[in-house]
Amino acid sequence: MKKTKVMVVIALFTGILATGCLKENNNDTPIPAPAGKFDGKFVVIKKRTTGGVVRYDTTKTPLKLNLTTDSKYVVSGDTTGTHAASHGNFAYNYYYIQFTDETLPDSSSKRHLNGTYQYYYDGLLLQIGAANDTMKVVYDLKKTAE
Repeated sequence: MKKTKVMVVIALFTGILATGCLKENNNDTPIPAPAGKFDGKFVVIKKRTTGGVVRYDTTKTPLKLNLTTDSKYVVSGDTTGTHAASHGNFAYNYYYIQFTDETLPDSSSKRHLNGTYQYYYDGLLLQIGAANDTMKVVYDLKKTAE
């Protein structure tokens, strides 16, 4: 009986030591810095309700976005449509990207890349989006150059 207690204590002590020596698995994977030239489209989806019927209107505009390593951005492309050409600064973390448009205020009714958005970036695809109850905006872009 005494041997069993000693074996249990040794096994418990060994288990505590072994787990204390295990390496922690910190997932400190750095996020890829969104930088480079991107081409794609700007999509606006508006929800409209008429007579109890829900309908979604979609507008797509070709767009180019240039993000520099010093946190500057420039929007160009087909700016005759729903999106304005603009430029400014941006900042990002794991979940959000924020743009500060230096061309505001603008008297046009065109949209500007300005404000805080959720985003996804894997080094090639960049998707930036925001939504509310009646509208969703998405920048669906692909990296074309550094």
